[in-house]
Amino acid sequence: MQFPTGTKKRFHHWVRSCSFELNGMPTTKHLNVQSLGSYSMILGVDWLYLHKTKVDFCDKAIKCLDDNEENKIL
Repeated sequence: MQFPTGTKKRFHHWVRSCSFELNGMPTTKHLNVQSLGSYSMILGVDWLYLHKTKVDFCDKAIKCLDDNEENKIL
């Protein structure tokens, strides 16, 4: 994996089918375990696409959309 800083790291630990909630929305993913400094989790583009998200970079917020393209209540 390559981080935004350009640093490349290999993953040596995986968690398969990890279930968790993100703002009340349940999801299950295979997770790569890596020390991230001040970050608690990095979401990949595949997850963001699957959950129809809109990212507000100014407010540092993620909104998930329902099938009608309206915000899901999380």
